[in-house]
Amino acid sequence: MKRLTFVLVALAITHFTYAEAPPSAPIAGHWVGDARLFEKAVRAKASPLPIDIRIEQDLAMSGRIGNAQIPKTAPASIKPMRVEYQVALVGSIHELPKLKKSYMIVIVTRSAKDVLDAEFHLKSRIGFDPTMQVGHLEVSRAKE
Repeated sequence: MKRLTFVLVALAITHFTYAEAPPSAPIAGHWVGDARLFEKAVRAKASPLPIDIRIEQDLAMSGRIGNAQIPKTAPASIKPMRVEYQVALVGSIHELPKLKKSYMIVIVTRSAKDVLDAEFHLKSRIGFDPTMQVGHLEVSRAKE
């Protein structure tokens, strides 16, 4: 019983310490690179898929991915270690039918380094979409 109590207290302390961690490296800035799709066949036909985004100090995101525009979008969710965006794209990312999506979910994970680590989901609608395309943003700070 004492061991179980100790384990539960240790887990609670670890959870609260992690949950209250301050944000690490700032994600605000101008980021450029490529969006790398995970589905191999789609990636072969659509790569490279350029991305150019700006994240403001208030964490609003705007820019371009492929041929589509990312209008200024406020975060849908801000947590200590991640920021999530639900973007309504303007235009089509690529002419491939599998990439003619209207929405993009971007999940930025804050890291200890000055990098932007982000995953994205291209979707036909914000809710469940079994045809979504998933990928990773391989970006770095733009040299200005």
